[in-house]
Amino acid sequence: MTLCGNRSETHCASAKSLYDLFRWFYVRKIDAFIGDLESDQAGVLGYFDEATDSESMDDFKEMSLKHGDAYRFAMVTEKTILEDKKMGGPLVYVYKSLKFVNEKSGEKKRARYPGSVVKSNSLENFIYEKSENKT
Repeated sequence: MTLCGNRSETHCASAKSLYDLFRWFYVRKIDAFIGDLESDQAGVLGYFDEATDSESMDDFKEMSLKHGDAYRFAMVTEKTILEDKKMGGPLVYVYKSLKFVNEKSGEKKRARYPGSVVKSNSLENFIYEKSENKT
């Protein structure tokens, strides 16, 4: 059985190609955000399922409005990307500016938010602690 059910193989191949293209587009956008060599700002990237993570999304958005001048924020809600991440709830990473990461010394360029639910107070502290952009 194919992913396309009982449709023709040609239709199935084109649907798979469209899915792959769609996924490729989002992955490229995410990679560009993470790998921004021009920015001095740390990046905060959140992955949220709109159906189940609405409260966490609201707190994330609150932080992006409050600290959008000091840090770069991006949010992913696209199902194909969330499925790839195999997440069991909201997922937030802080990426230090690549200009300031010293990988030779073992410094990590990203940190994962430890909570299973995003709360604005703890997220704010986490971003501040894990980024090099202390404002």
